[in-house]
Amino acid sequence: MTDATHDFLLSNGRIIDGLGNDSFSGSVLIVSGRISRVYASAEAIELPDAVHRIDVGGMTIMPGLIDSHCHISFDE
Repeated sequence: MTDATHDFLLSNGRIIDGLGNDSFSGSVLIVSGRISRVYASAEAIELPDAVHRIDVGGMTIMPGLIDSHCHISFDE
């Protein structure tokens, strides 16, 4: 792992993978601002103590949404 000050684990969340699969309970490890690994809730997670752990209490974790609505044919 890299600089642990930027590493954290979102645990106890409801994960939507954005691929059309059913949501599931689990955790997401973020390392240096990027998703490093997704764990199903049944998986054992062993991480260094320096990784900040955040219990999201069943909240939804999902890919970011992008507003792709635009009118490229409109001129100012």
